[in-house]
Amino acid sequence: MLRVLVRFLGVALFITLLIMATFVHLRMPYFSLVPPQLPDAEPWFNTSWLYVGSYTSNLQLMVVMACVLILSTPLATFTLLVYLLLGLTGLPIYYQGGGIAYLSQPTTGYLISLLPSAWFCALLLRRHPRRQPLPGPYLLAAVLTLVMIQVMGGIYASVYFQMVPVQFLASYTLPQLPWQITVLSLLALIIFEWNKRIYRVKRLEQKAKKNPPANSAPMARRRLQIRRA
Repeated sequence: MLRVLVRFLGVALFITLLIMATFVHLRMPYFSLVPPQLPDAEPWFNTSWLYVGSYTSNLQLMVVMACVLILSTPLATFTLLVYLLLGLTGLPIYYQGGGIAYLSQPTTGYLISLLPSAWFCALLLRRHPRRQPLPGPYLLAAVLTLVMIQVMGGIYASVYFQMVPVQFLASYTLPQLPWQITVLSLLALIIFEWNKRIYRVKRLEQKAKKNPPANSAPMARRRLQIRRA
């Protein structure tokens, strides 16, 4: 019963964080080799081949990555599915509102990519329960899952705007990747350290069950009987 309650609280927590992160807007840096097409872009430094500046973004990607790295695959999938269904029922929890009509928005592709990205990330992190977690798979999962979300969402948006997918990805997606890869890699390493500690605790518990400490009371009584004899 306690495990069910903990899982329910975990799902509820991440759904809440997903909704909140959608509307937390921050200024993030971009680096591009072509003129960027980003919301509220403010240039810092421009040349004929390099464009550096900041744009408005949110924290949803970080919450999505934390969800798929921390929760089990079924729980992460269920969490993202509930989030998507809540938005489609009409709750304004998406970036530009909610409801069935939201499927006609250019950002729909990013939402559609959430479920397959959760399974893709789980596939990259798959390991034998007895093997110790390694940082490499966590970093690889974070980067490739990010690329998967961005490419799927970018292709959908490029079709919506009637642009060549490569052109859209170069002007909208690629400028965001440097800071996203950096932040998500740090997040993946933090979660890796946490999971490694959990793994070590479980291994110690398993060893303690296999090799229980000798009961000192019967041994003491046996020694006393030998001395009396």
